[in-house]
Amino acid sequence: MPAVRGNQPWYRRTSAAPKERHYLNRFCVEPFGAAEVRRYHGWFPRTAGTVTGEWTPDYLAYPWVAPILAEAAPEAKLLVLVRDPVERFRSGLSFRHGMGAPLTSATVADAVRQGFTTRWLRHLDEYVPPSRVLVQQYEQCRADPAGQLAVTYAFLGLDPFQPAELHREVNVSTGAKIEVDPAAARRLVDLYRDDVDALAARVPTLDLALWPNFSHSGPGR
Repeated sequence: MPAVRGNQPWYRRTSAAPKERHYLNRFCVEPFGAAEVRRYHGWFPRTAGTVTGEWTPDYLAYPWVAPILAEAAPEAKLLVLVRDPVERFRSGLSFRHGMGAPLTSATVADAVRQGFTTRWLRHLDEYVPPSRVLVQQYEQCRADPAGQLAVTYAFLGLDPFQPAELHREVNVSTGAKIEVDPAAARRLVDLYRDDVDALAARVPTLDLALWPNFSHSGPGR
């Protein structure tokens, strides 16, 4: 979920601007005041005519981030990328395992918790107007990167632009994926179904056909 400041017509990314900052993660227990706001702004140097931001996916499900982000970047536009929560759970757990995290009940519970997208969006609504939040679907972005990128640029007020390597995959996972027992997967579907139905009502562009777990013909229907 990136914080984008300004409304300039061009976007520029450099090697000095890594995608994920995670700067706001620690402020669940640390003070956040004027000095921290200035330090946060310092992460995003930009020249005139450009916008800048970050992409830190943890932010959405960390309840302390929304209020401090509203304080630090009150004009920011936010991008939220959603994915089939069962597949997101499996991918997230595999990532944690690949990074050496033990698969404890707490680790699993955190991976489950992050999948309740509508719950976290409703929390975000308390601090950020929905007009400044764009929700897009991961599976649509993979199927139609040019079209979805155009939607993103229009939302940010940027001129249309299509990178030459738009279809080149990056950060491809090469590690083994954790397999979820079919019965456990069905429990996850049941657990997430109300949240997914609410998300579909909130985001008309969400295509549940791309989420077989939750389509009308999917498990539990």
